[in-house]
Amino acid sequence: MDNKEIEIFLEYFFLYKWTKLKEDFINLKIAKKFLNEKNIKKNLFIKKILLEFDKEDNNKNLDNNKFYYSKKNLDLVCSVMFLRNVIIDKNKNQTLPLDLKDFENVKIDYAHLRVDLLNEIKIDLSHDKYEEKNLSLNYDEYVQKIVDHLEDRYHCIKNELGYEFLKYKDAKLIKTLKKPNNYLIINSGQGIKRPKNNININ
Repeated sequence: MDNKEIEIFLEYFFLYKWTKLKEDFINLKIAKKFLNEKNIKKNLFIKKILLEFDKEDNNKNLDNNKFYYSKKNLDLVCSVMFLRNVIIDKNKNQTLPLDLKDFENVKIDYAHLRVDLLNEIKIDLSHDKYEEKNLSLNYDEYVQKIVDHLEDRYHCIKNELGYEFLKYKDAKLIKTLKKPNNYLIINSGQGIKRPKNNININ
C-alpha cells in the first residue's frame, strides 16, 4: 500500500479532531475507505488509530461554534509546533527531519508564525465581540489566551491520537509519540533527512 493513503487519513483525522465539523468527518470517512484493511492489520499503530476512529464514528456531536477552531489556525499551530520542536532538537544537537540549512531563518519564521496566529485570531475577533464578553482581560491578553488554548487543544489531540501532525511550508510530517524523533511519514518537496528510527508503514 502506498503511504499516501495513510498520510491523508491521519491528516484528516487530526483536522476533524480539531474542527469537529461534519464536513471534515465526512472527508475522514471517505479517506478511511481508501485504506487497505488487509495491510494495516499488521500495523499496531494504525490499528490503534482505527479504534479511535470507531469511537468517533459513533459520536453524533458534530457541531462546533468556536471560530478559532479553523483549518487555517490549525495549519499555523502545526507550523509553530514543528519549528518549536526543531529549535529544541537543534539545541540538543539532535538530527533534524528536514534539511534546514539556515537555522537563523527558522527562528525568524517561528517568531513570524506566532505573530501570524495572533493576527489571525484578531481578524475574527472584533473588538465588539470582545466587549460583549465583559472580560477582566484586555483585548490583547484575551487574544493571547485563545492562542494558549489552541496550543493546549493541539497537545490534547496529539496525546489522544498518539501522533502529531506537523507542517512547514510545503512539508507535512506525522510524528509518532511512542518513540522520540520518530517521523512516521514525511511528505516534502525539500531535502529530507530520514532518522534511523523512521518507520516504514507499509
